Amino acid sequence: MERTMNIDHFPALRARARQSRLGSERGVVLFIALLVMVALSLAGIALIRSADTATIVAGNLAFKQAAASAVDRGFEQAVEALFKPADPSAPVIANKNVDLLPQNYYACVRNEAGTGCVIPGVDPIPEIPAVLTTRTKFAAAGLNVGLVDAAVDAGSNKSYYVIERMCANPGLPLGNNCNLSERSLGADAGTQHYEGLVRPGDAYYRVTVRVEGPRNTVAYAQAILQ
Repeated sequence: MERTMNIDHFPALRARARQSRLGSERGVVLFIALLVMVALSLAGIALIRSADTATIVAGNLAFKQAAASAVDRGFEQAVEALFKPADPSAPVIANKNVDLLPQNYYACVRNEAGTGCVIPGVDPIPEIPAVLTTRTKFAAAGLNVGLVDAAVDAGSNKSYYVIERMCANPGLPLGNNCNLSERSLGADAGTQHYEGLVRPGDAYYRVTVRVEGPRNTVAYAQAILQ
């Protein structure tokens, strides 16, 4: 007949069993505590990264908005060169029938490669002139980098612009060569009243502005002038 030993009758064995149980419980608690610490550490790292990312995104948006605001300077320079509102009789670009690279002016729409005028029905009109894709191409084309360097604002935004007359070729702005505005009444320069003179429609001009800002921020904008 088998006998079952009751450790309650043996204090030493009972104490040893209790210590073994306590040691096992301490091991489990330590393991759980380590897991909690690891989880809290990961959560803290994720929170820091999230805050840093939000700060970077907010900063980039601010730079982009500043760059978008800087495009106005390029348009103002183009308007001044084309029409000179202060004295319309003496615009900077007096002869609009030929290229004038020191004023970033082309008498025709440039083709996609930037090597010449577009061929109607053959070449697509590029959304952005090739010379505006990089500063290197802008300078290599013989355009006036000095106009850019002289127009750096307080936010270190550089404004590049190119004026293209909406024509297939240089020369007189005729209907078979250019996109012309409608004819209208006008007056001679220096007169105060309209004299009933019929003015032929002038060509449209496309101004494309590229702004480079901090952190490689780049913004483009276009306007059609007449």
